[in-house]
Amino acid sequence: MESRGSPINSSDAGLGGQRDSIRRIAENEKVSRPNNTLLSTAPSTVRVMSQPPGQDAPMTTPPPPSWQPDPLGRHEYRFWDGAQWSDHVAAGGIEDIDPLAHAPVPGSDPKTQQFSHHHPSNRQIAKPGRNQFESLAIKAAHGDTDAVQALPAAATQAREYYRNDKKYLEEAWAVMTVALRDVLTDDVLTEQGDTHIAKLASALGIHPADLAHRNFALWEEVMVARINSGRPLPDDRAPLMTQPGETAYGPTVAVALMKEVVDRQMRGGSSGVSVRIARGVYYRVGQVRAHSVVVGTHLEAQDFGNLVVTDRRAVFMGTKKTLEFRRDRLVGLQQYTDGLRLNVSNRQSASLFRFAQGSSPAIAAAMLSQT
Repeated sequence: MESRGSPINSSDAGLGGQRDSIRRIAENEKVSRPNNTLLSTAPSTVRVMSQPPGQDAPMTTPPPPSWQPDPLGRHEYRFWDGAQWSDHVAAGGIEDIDPLAHAPVPGSDPKTQQFSHHHPSNRQIAKPGRNQFESLAIKAAHGDTDAVQALPAAATQAREYYRNDKKYLEEAWAVMTVALRDVLTDDVLTEQGDTHIAKLASALGIHPADLAHRNFALWEEVMVARINSGRPLPDDRAPLMTQPGETAYGPTVAVALMKEVVDRQMRGGSSGVSVRIARGVYYRVGQVRAHSVVVGTHLEAQDFGNLVVTDRRAVFMGTKKTLEFRRDRLVGLQQYTDGLRLNVSNRQSASLFRFAQGSSPAIAAAMLSQT
């Protein structure tokens, strides 16, 4: 996608003390490429070109039929049928026809490109095709009209290639992921950027609403980028009675209000003497002294409920208590991978919330950080 204020940085530690962050993994995520090729090893029908007049036949034995770099450079590859250049060409992993009236004869000119004596490998063909698909998607995500218009045809060709809706959807989402990460480099997604992404998704035949289920971390980045551009998502169904002119933002999240509990143990000793009364029987005179010592702490759920963020405050509505955090009194916010700690000026102790699985502390922190 493609700034108002400073974008929220979603890198923090977990409630368990482990450092963690929401990082972009575009460079670490390697999308698997198919082992088969977009081209057959030879075209189904080879149209043989006639020998150009006035050209002598090569003195050396011609190479066997194979895909070779196009000697004129008009395409990536042209098919050599074992005796002549054919009019079958390939570029970006896609076959095409390009009649060649004056094909240079191998060996007739020292400058003619030499044969490699083998057709391009599966990876050589598949990778250019995949890169072309990704390149179109990236351009479309940035608003390139020509790329948007070219994508449906490329998507249709990809469907025919994979011959399986599930495999195509995996490929389409992989391409969408690459495009999204490319436009999210500044952590800001404008309304225009949203429009471009919607057009890209439509061209690929996928639904943006499915992103949260397919790639939660990427969906989280998209939501934070929208908030950073000043466009948090309004939530008319939030379980909060808003004040006049107040707007609740979504999503509303289920949280647990946590409390730090001190772990203690009794430690001490005894003093005195033991007097033997009979065999195996002793009478002890003395005293025992013991005291409680702190041996650690642990977090314990105090209450469960929902956390709602608005343009004026954050409100925790639990089964036992309700807590309000006004923005003008908010003096501290610490984000963890699974929760938030909020400090307000009118309370001595901070409030710690653990988020339910599938909820995003980063989104809540971004909304609270916007002024």
